[in-house]
Amino acid sequence: MLFKRLRGTKAKDLGKHPERIAGLVDTSRRRPNDPFPTRVDGLRVWVEAEWQHCDDLLIREVDVHGARVLLVWLRGMVAQERMEEGVLEPLSTLPKRRVDISHLESALHTVRVRRVKTRQEWNVAVSDGQVVLCVDGSKEALTLDVSQPPGRNIEKAENEPTLQGPQEAFVENLELNVALLRKRIRSPRLKVESMRIGVYSKANVCIVYVEGIVKPALVEEARQRLRDISIDAMNDLNKLRELIGDAPYTLFPTTEETERPDRVTGSLLQGRIAIMLDGAPTCMMVPVYQFLGVGRRLLYELHFDAVHSRLAPHRVLVFSLIAVPVRGDIVLQPRPDANAALG
Repeated sequence: MLFKRLRGTKAKDLGKHPERIAGLVDTSRRRPNDPFPTRVDGLRVWVEAEWQHCDDLLIREVDVHGARVLLVWLRGMVAQERMEEGVLEPLSTLPKRRVDISHLESALHTVRVRRVKTRQEWNVAVSDGQVVLCVDGSKEALTLDVSQPPGRNIEKAENEPTLQGPQEAFVENLELNVALLRKRIRSPRLKVESMRIGVYSKANVCIVYVEGIVKPALVEEARQRLRDISIDAMNDLNKLRELIGDAPYTLFPTTEETERPDRVTGSLLQGRIAIMLDGAPTCMMVPVYQFLGVGRRLLYELHFDAVHSRLAPHRVLVFSLIAVPVRGDIVLQPRPDANAALG
């Protein structure tokens, strides 16, 4: 039934029209780029209808020198102290003058402020844990970044432990993960491009690369494959790997995942691309240049122990493919004098 409603569009072409799929999945979001109501009364009605049955949504209206200002945020996604110090306190100490969106933007200088114009941008900002502020009569709203989503602090790598080198590992916070890479590559040539994937999840996915080292065609290919993804929700890096892969039946992996920022840094400096997903404690690297290795191989000096550690996994692979079958043939074949002894 879903495919029949898309007249003139074949089933195989659905991935090229994510906005049409989103409109069919939820009829209330067929026009996400429409502007939101400019008046506070109409805006409150729209927000309550859009976020109905969401008891964690908070709506607060304040009076700033005669101007009606509406604040909308989600409980549990906002740092209460930052909101009081960076939003409520500056609003209460504004000098008496005509209040408009530009005046508020300059007054709220202690938090990161961004303007939004459409309903979709409004909903995404609230879902990200930001406070949305709108002045009565304004066609634009301000998003105030005082978010504090639940998460854990940076810890040691559990799946790829090492005795030498850094002990930090990625966490489920995308901003912290990108900061761990910025900490190691202090250059404006380290590029981070973000995009949203998922009709409902609106998951933040970023492509990280070093300009001047990576091939531009490789970056464009990664951009295009991520743009072609059309899915309800993207919350797993393994699902992302399946959607961008092009060789599902190969015996060798086409992507590499790690939880160590130092390994990602080394891969970026080799001309590879890192793909990071918000909520995933690992990072995916493409393309794959090697299949065997250890996490501490880049930390050793070039001496006998380093060569031994690098060649050890390859010797294990050769032994498992060649030596074990040969030994099995020797054991299974009877000796020539066995039959004579039994006779």
